[in-house]
Amino acid sequence: MVEACGVAASKAGLSWPECDAHAGLYETSAALHLMGVEAVGDFHDVHGYIAAEAGWTDRFFREGVSGLSAIGVVGDPRHASPAAGERFIEAIAQLIARHFTIELEL
Repeated sequence: MVEACGVAASKAGLSWPECDAHAGLYETSAALHLMGVEAVGDFHDVHGYIAAEAGWTDRFFREGVSGLSAIGVVGDPRHASPAAGERFIEAIAQLIARHFTIELEL
């Protein structure tokens, strides 16, 4: 899924931070697409955790989001958009469809 979103981000001309794991580019864009700007609020000045140093995923799963980010953002939502969210959701839907096509031999 992360790879599919990375490809979709590239196609949308966006850089995809390795550590975009919570409330970053992907999730904020998806929320913008699904729920609208009014539901998401202002995120343009949000600076989440983007260091992605060695062992960050272990810390993420051991300590949770707060172990990496005092503000609860692991990633960079500043370039999120409804259009990018649509691309991400489409990429994930295609990934799921491809999985079931293979698994169910359709």
